[in-house]
Amino acid sequence: MRTIVFLIITLAFISCSKKSSSNFLKKSEVQLVQPTIHISNQLIDSFVVLNAELNYPNVEIRYTTDDSEPNKDSKLVDGELKITEPINFKFKAFHPELVPSQTITTSLAKKGKSIKSIQWISRPSEKYSGSGENTLTNHTKGSLNFGDKQWLGFDNKAHATVYFEKPTDISSIDLGYLSSPGSWIFPPRLIKISISKDGNTFISKEITELKSLEKNVNSSIQILNIPIEESVLAIELEIENESEIPSWHEGKGKKGWLFMDEWIFN
Repeated sequence: MRTIVFLIITLAFISCSKKSSSNFLKKSEVQLVQPTIHISNQLIDSFVVLNAELNYPNVEIRYTTDDSEPNKDSKLVDGELKITEPINFKFKAFHPELVPSQTITTSLAKKGKSIKSIQWISRPSEKYSGSGENTLTNHTKGSLNFGDKQWLGFDNKAHATVYFEKPTDISSIDLGYLSSPGSWIFPPRLIKISISKDGNTFISKEITELKSLEKNVNSSIQILNIPIEESVLAIELEIENESEIPSWHEGKGKKGWLFMDEWIFN
């Protein structure tokens, strides 16, 4: 009888040991967190200073600027980067024994020209009304937190007319928006731009249609550049949201949110 009890206890100990050991992750299964990005200013006046860091031994942070995914052969962040021109960065952290982090995207744009006023034709959601009607023209970018005061959130299109103090040469417009499918926030689908030389008569200048996202992606702040190359007194912008969320998303068929943080006139 004593032998049987001892055998049962031994088998139970072995079983528990196996279960216990299976609960421990191997290093090769542990993923690094995303690196932290430090930027002196997200809008470039003369220059901005950027750095990326992750406080963990033997981590390397790599980056690309051509929209490709960073890999172990990409450029290494080795101190501060001095940025003088608009650019899109992708950063990823690497470690010899751990799974690389998810990619984090950062876009930098020129500060742009000041406007006289903005007249809204459609209004943002009261819940996401930013810092007021000038949120998109206050020369301040938003963060990845869509709840901060530099974002305007629309459950329909963003539609407004921007007026300048006098006829102004505009080479292009940078439209800043948030892509965060997990929060039902999608890129714009259609952008219509009309220009006016007298502030009264408007002529259609540009119509840009964007493709729907084909899969779930990480949250990122994006900038879309629209060429103008005209002297104008006013510009009308009509930016439509995703009217039907794609089928791969839990909200398929419903409207997506549109979040914008800055309209920059270059």
